[in-house]
Parts: sequence; structure tokens; C-alpha cells
Amino acid sequence: MATSVPSPAFHPTANLDSYPSDIVVTSSDRIAFYVHSRRILSVSTNHFASLLIQPLPIGGKLKVFLLGEDSQVLNVVFHTIYLKPFGQSPSPVAVFVAIDAFNKYGIPVDQYIRPNTPLFPPLLAHAANDPLNVYAVAGQYNLYELAAAASAHLLALDPEDVTDEHAVRMGPIYLKRLLLLRPARKRLLEELLLQGPSEHPPTPQCGVDNQRRTGRQWDLMITNLLSGPTPNLPSATIQATLSPIGNHIGCRDCKAALDERIQQIVTNWEKARVRFELPELYIVMLKYCRKQYRLILVAQSHRISQGLWPQDSENARI
Repeated sequence: MATSVPSPAFHPTANLDSYPSDIVVTSSDRIAFYVHSRRILSVSTNHFASLLIQPLPIGGKLKVFLLGEDSQVLNVVFHTIYLKPFGQSPSPVAVFVAIDAFNKYGIPVDQYIRPNTPLFPPLLAHAANDPLNVYAVAGQYNLYELAAAASAHLLALDPEDVTDEHAVRMGPIYLKRLLLLRPARKRLLEELLLQGPSEHPPTPQCGVDNQRRTGRQWDLMITNLLSGPTPNLPSATIQATLSPIGNHIGCRDCKAALDERIQQIVTNWEKARVRFELPELYIVMLKYCRKQYRLILVAQSHRISQGLWPQDSENARI
């Protein structure tokens, strides 16, 4: 049998607990993790896949387990259990496989993937390069903070890029949130831009006509902005498009109002997080359910016409 090598983070003298390690978990690639039965059982809801029924006696003989996961995956699992920050960010593959292994070993995903936990920063980092898979995992386990962070990188997503596997994993609610993200962001930008700079009472130097002229220039510029792709519109583009309006304004008060309104829009756009109110989500799901219901009725009508559907009222209920 090949000799195992101690894990760099979970070796016999790692000082992870006040008690010495009483378990050696060996990965499929022969890396040994020296861990503690009490710590594992305090986290796992299924006795670590029924491998540990109760804590081992203190000072007893080390118990050895050989698991099917490789060392990269188990490294993520034990860093999560011990709430130990990663010295080096794990690979995306190791993270996704480890999250699936959490279910196997009874580790509550929603408790151990949240802000201020070790696995959250690596997932945020992966969201920049692989946002769709991170979002799908977040949807699968209802991790709202992670889904919100990943969705910031999905503003330009083509719906055709969402595979059946993604859709099944994230579930119908998060799928609909994802598909509604683009129109919701566009609607939000329209609401921000349609409110132009504030006006001031007419003065001899700046009357109603001057302020209306500024308003027409504003309308023209926001039309140009809204005619392009808006969900991921950079704030710098908004500022660069609207700021030149001030070049044609001679009134100091109008210029100050313009600058103030542009800054408000940029600030609100940068910090905006689209939230889907429950009634809106209900409407979407209701439309989906109605479509499925119509398909059921068509199928039932066909079966009845072929004499394949029970005619008694008790068995004919939908």
C-alpha cells in the first residue's frame, strides 16, 4: 500500500484544537488529514456520512478512514468545518465538487457559505470568471448574498448560455430572477435618467426658455444612452454622455443642478441591487404554471378522445 503524506494544513502538529487529533482521513491521492471527531460531529448532521457514531475517546488510537474524494476537495471540506482561512485559494473545480460533498457528509451548506466564512471569498473570486456556475450553486442552496454578488457579472448574459444543467441546479426561482435581471436593470436605469436636473425660479439671467433648452438636451442624451445595451452600462459612460450638456449652460445654478443630478445617478447606479418583490415573482411563476396547466389540459383532452382517461369524477381530477 502506498504511503500517505500529511496535509500541509492538517498535519499532526497543526494545533487546530485543544485536543490532539484522533482521526486520520486519507484522500484518494494518499494525502492524510489529521482531524478531530468532536469538531466534525459538531458540524455534521449525519455523523459524517455515518462514519462517526460518537466522538472517539481522548488519547485513544488514531482511527483511519479512506475516502473517495481527492485531497483538493477534502482540503476545502476541512477548511470549511474548521472555519480556517485558505492559505491559497482552491480551484473552482475543487470548490464545486466539495460543495456537493457537503451534502454527503452532512455539512449544512447555507450555514457554511455565507459572508465571513472561509469559502465565501474563493467563491466571490471565482464569480468574476465563472459567474453562471457560481450563481447556479447559490440558487441551488438559496445563498442570496452569493447569488447577488455573482449576478453583478451576469448583466450581459445571453439567456441561451443557460444550459439545462444550470437551470435544474439553480431552480425555477433563481432562474426567473436571472432572466428578469436584464429588463429590471434597464427599467431601473430608465427611472434614474428620466428625472432630470432640478429647475430654479426664473431670473433675468436664466429664464424658463433657457431651462427648457437644457431639458431638451437632457432628453436627447438619455435617449442615446437608453438605445444601447443598458444592463451593464458603465457609470463612466453615463457621466461622459451627460456631462457635456454643461458646456452649453451659462447659468451657475443650472450647472450646479446638472452636476448634482449626474452624480446622484452615477452613485445610485453603482450601488443599485435589483431586488425582486414577491408579487412580481408570483406573476412570473403564475404565467409559467398557466402554460404548464394548458399543456396538461391538451394532453388530457387527447387521452379522453382516445378513450384512455377514466371518466368517473373521482379519478378524473387534475
